[in-house]
Amino acid sequence: MSVIWAIGGGFSGYYIGYHEAGDFDRDFQQCRAGAQYWYQNQYHGTSRYTTDDLIRNLGKCKAAYVKANNESNSTGSLYALLLALLPIPFGWLAVYKSVRLFRWIREGFES
Repeated sequence: MSVIWAIGGGFSGYYIGYHEAGDFDRDFQQCRAGAQYWYQNQYHGTSRYTTDDLIRNLGKCKAAYVKANNESNSTGSLYALLLALLPIPFGWLAVYKSVRLFRWIREGFES
């Protein structure tokens, strides 16, 4: 039971921790779309937003995505560790106490 809990709890904990930060994939797509929209819909012939600016902003979007992904991986790993290993000793303690209680009750009914 402990091994099954550790595996299931690890996967569940990682999923919960990874997705706790929010939907950074969507944020990345919105950032990219915003930069491309601004570049494509400006007045032609102006130098307000050049191709270099577009590349720089897309790089910023990618850097923010990588940072958010790394933070989510760290949080997911921590949650996986905690959810996989922390409940096991408490579960065994509850089993031990239940067995002792059952034996104590059974001894009370025996003459």
